[in-house]
Amino acid sequence: MTECIWILVDQGICESQLVYGAANHDNTNLYIGRARFKNDLIPGKVLWNLKSIHISYGGSEHSLGVFEVLINDGNYAWVEDSNGNVPPNAVIGGRTADGESLYVARAKHLYLTIPGKIHPSHKCAYVPCDWKEHAKKTYEVLVRLEPRSVAFTASKPQTMPGSANVVSSGFEWVRHMKSTGWPENAIIGGKCIDDGQQKDQYIARTKRDSNIIVGYAYKNGNFHGILDGREIRSECFELFVKK
Repeated sequence: MTECIWILVDQGICESQLVYGAANHDNTNLYIGRARFKNDLIPGKVLWNLKSIHISYGGSEHSLGVFEVLINDGNYAWVEDSNGNVPPNAVIGGRTADGESLYVARAKHLYLTIPGKIHPSHKCAYVPCDWKEHAKKTYEVLVRLEPRSVAFTASKPQTMPGSANVVSSGFEWVRHMKSTGWPENAIIGGKCIDDGQQKDQYIARTKRDSNIIVGYAYKNGNFHGILDGREIRSECFELFVKK
């Protein structure tokens, strides 16, 4: 299973990059995150507007300000299950102090759907609500989908040293240099709402040690990508452009 990407909330993440969990009672969105508490790493619900995460532990709901969020790359789905069971490729959101895996879940409580954790040895999921921890025998499990493979064909060389010289027909990788300006035919891979303004995210890549990392760059800005679950930035990168 492809590794999930968890990022500390203070690393410049946009709301549009998060994995949606459910709608809160005030119609704001709840997202998927995790935090450390009492030597456990516990998945829970992120209240983005309050920059906090709520997790359940020991019968109570706890609010924390230091946490990680799960980054949405489009390869997630919710699958029904029950009694502490999880389907193949279930997302491990954390672990107990004694090493038991805790899985990402969401479950119905009253009129709400609430993200929380599956504790397999307890044969249930737990969700936090009204400052209490609520056990649920039936729930949905977040699962990781394997990305579809894409065929590439060889193209003329215009790549960074040590990178694979393969791109889709009609496109190429071009090294970005501030002296030459931003190419008009750079491909937009996504959009982000930042401080109320929509910003284009261009497909980009960079090399770090022996790794070639695909990510994004803002126009006339730096590269942003993920390596080993952490965000990296670089002034040296290539843009994916139309020939």
